[in-house]
Amino acid sequence: MQKKLTLSIDGELIEFAHEYAKKNQRSISAIVEEYFIQLRLLLLEKKKNLPGAPVSIMLRLKRRMAKRLLFLEEWYLEPKE
Repeated sequence: MQKKLTLSIDGELIEFAHEYAKKNQRSISAIVEEYFIQLRLLLLEKKKNLPGAPVSIMLRLKRRMAKRLLFLEEWYLEPKE
């Protein structure tokens, strides 16, 4: 069941979130939801203490974050009007 969540965060971060979402053709809600899904999976794997499981999850997260890091660098280094 979908529910609403209200967040209070820095204005620049909100601007960044809108730019990032637009550039990646995703909603901010979908991005935040994906983050929490990945975090929950990571914590569940750690809790299960399965050998090698946290490593595979960390590798997947690192790959995803590498793409996002490139966007962050471009966004912050682009001249603003």
